[in-house]
Amino acid sequence: FTADQGVVGEATGQDIVPTLDRWLDPSKVDAGKAAPETVSGTIGSGGIKDNAGLLDSATIEQLRALDAPGEDPIFGKVVGIFLDSTPNQLKQLKKHAADGEFTGINLIAHSLKTSAANVSALSLSALFRELEIAAGNEEHETCTSKMEELAALYDEVSAALRVATADQAIKKKTA
Repeated sequence: FTADQGVVGEATGQDIVPTLDRWLDPSKVDAGKAAPETVSGTIGSGGIKDNAGLLDSATIEQLRALDAPGEDPIFGKVVGIFLDSTPNQLKQLKKHAADGEFTGINLIAHSLKTSAANVSALSLSALFRELEIAAGNEEHETCTSKMEELAALYDEVSAALRVATADQAIKKKTA
């Protein structure tokens, strides 16, 4: 399975690493291939509705393809963990930024970069990557500005994730 081929099928851990690499580093995308498609808004029986391209549809579909009949949706579980744990990590990031602790910023940004990608929030993941790089270079002003951007984008992404998982729950109940 590769998102740039537009094929949805079984995915393995080996498939997701190169795909995430391409999404997180646009220089790795071949010139002839399209960038990953993003989803905005709700994903229900009527298709995808607009919500500013916050979520990547290929990642969502890849996670949903892993669902076993009768089990709780994997996408919902992953999103739940992300939404439960990220606010505390964002608070820790703010503290590290205020204290000028670049190692702490770097470690948390690295973790959240991966977590955001796992829930299809590739724009948020890319912003965490930028923060991680700025922390590695000990660029305090850049870290501060990225933190402000992250706070706003996280609010938008978390709302979109709640909608996407609510749609999935409603769809499961009506099935």
